Amino acid sequence: MGEMIAILQQGFGLVLLTIVAFLIGQWAHRVSGGFPLFTPLLVGIALTATVLIALDIPYELYQKQTALLHSLLAPATVALALPIYQHRQQLMAHPQLILFAVFFGSVSSISSALMILKLLGASHSAVLSMVPKSVTTPIAMQISQTIGGIPSITAMMVILTGAVGYCLGPVLFRIMGVNDPIVRGIAYGTSSNVLGIARATEESELTAAFAALCMAINGLITAIAIPSIYYWFYAAS
Repeated sequence: MGEMIAILQQGFGLVLLTIVAFLIGQWAHRVSGGFPLFTPLLVGIALTATVLIALDIPYELYQKQTALLHSLLAPATVALALPIYQHRQQLMAHPQLILFAVFFGSVSSISSALMILKLLGASHSAVLSMVPKSVTTPIAMQISQTIGGIPSITAMMVILTGAVGYCLGPVLFRIMGVNDPIVRGIAYGTSSNVLGIARATEESELTAAFAALCMAINGLITAIAIPSIYYWFYAAS
């Protein structure tokens, strides 16, 4: 056991652990026939966290060793421009629908989170860490750090929010009879960050394109709207 801990703590041991955990998640997702709870990201997080806790490896060390993987988040987000470009004509045909839906979704997401957290008596730092939950991780963490939140908590909330959308989105669409790829893409991108885009990609390229654009717009609206809505909920009360 001691040798294993030493190996993981040296060089790229924890990077390798993360990659292997994700690959196991991909295998589990494929073998289970795409069962939502076996999403590669969720399985990878669960396995990695289990190993870190079992071997008593501090998170600070894990974060330091996996900084290379973290640095790839921003380029991966920029790469989402590809489906947007490929389907730009369809996207440009629905500007009012996209802007209205994303604006309403963004504001309602922030407002509902603030209302619930205020009723629960959450601290201001906790509130500011949780409200950017619906945008992609690099944007959410930057927003959180800027407004006084805790980026690590924000990252966890982003993953949780995306996982809920990934797992429950198709179920809710089926119950409500929503089959339009455009509507589904807008909903995924506005509410479920990059995991929503992953789910949209599994459905169609058009759905993924709308999801990617809406997530980008949602990031901009969220960054602008949070200070004003937060002030209205807290400072002005």
